Amino acid sequence: MKFQPPKQQPMLVAMHSADDPGSEKVVVRSQRRQRKGSVAVDFYVPSLDGKYVAAALSENGSEDASGHVFEVASGKELTDAVPRVNFATAGGSIDWKADGSGFYYTRYPQGNERPPEDADFYQQVYFSQTWRGCKTG
Repeated sequence: MKFQPPKQQPMLVAMHSADDPGSEKVVVRSQRRQRKGSVAVDFYVPSLDGKYVAAALSENGSEDASGHVFEVASGKELTDAVPRVNFATAGGSIDWKADGSGFYYTRYPQGNERPPEDADFYQQVYFSQTWRGCKTG
């Protein structure tokens, strides 16, 4: 994460090495993703081969984050967002398969999946390959 005042939100950058700041490439520029308010990177997880990064992005300080997958080389977002992967009450997580073919993630209930009192506390683990054009398994 790169903090660059006076910008309000840090950027997610990739470098060949911490000793090579000239190789810096912006992967997620959160302050440009939202025209009204701000978008924060709550957490991020690079794939083991370094080709992709999954980032939990939340709007306006909500910590109610959606998971997004970005191609590191281009900074291009590769998929529709996976909703509710993080929330302030219990956090969240994403973990890539070793071969990079998909990732596991926690998700909070949506709609009527659970009683309303469980909506921000109950999590289940899911697996996704949708970012590569495959179906969620």
